[in-house]
Amino acid sequence: MLNPPKITGVSGDLKTGRRSNPSLSPTSAHKIIFMDKIHHIAIQVESITKSVDWYKENFDITVSYQDETWAMIDFENTSLALVIPEEHPFHFAIESKDAGSYGQLTEHRDGTASIYIKDIDGNNVEMIKLPDDK
Repeated sequence: MLNPPKITGVSGDLKTGRRSNPSLSPTSAHKIIFMDKIHHIAIQVESITKSVDWYKENFDITVSYQDETWAMIDFENTSLALVIPEEHPFHFAIESKDAGSYGQLTEHRDGTASIYIKDIDGNNVEMIKLPDDK
């Protein structure tokens, strides 16, 4: 799935075509920008099963993946990975078709591939490439 485009150079109501700036004509150049997308945030938990149950009881979520070492739960606007400390660090993941430019990607059971990097402050960032069909 591609990230939704951000359209620049247009103001007004895109549904009706009415523009708030009359100097913008229909022939004005518009640039479509595809922004990076946060795929998920990962938090460490003691028990995947107990944590998934807690999130299901307290929030309106779906579980898109679960095994004994990690689970992915989906909220309307993002996903939360529940991980055990021995398997994964705290991190957030950014979707990128160019994830391989950060180093050798590791293939995962769910079809994704990724590499962990650190930002300038030492935070863990997972650069993740989704399967080609997503």
